[in-house]
Amino acid sequence: MPTITIPKTTAEVVKAVRFAQGLNIRDFGAPLGVSHAMISNYENGKSEPSDEQLRIALRSSLVDAMRVSFR
Repeated sequence: MPTITIPKTTAEVVKAVRFAQGLNIRDFGAPLGVSHAMISNYENGKSEPSDEQLRIALRSSLVDAMRVSFR
């Protein structure tokens, strides 16, 4: 059984959500209107995303996680 690590900081949350979506930094930042450099700053704890940016990222991640294929 895989081990799940719960993110403790905003930086860890941003990185975990991006990894969960399978996106690189550039593609993750595009829908948020944020440069790849700013995403890097978020992930390294140098800057904090706005509440709205976090909501968009988390909403997108949850939608991806709940997608079901009916073939």
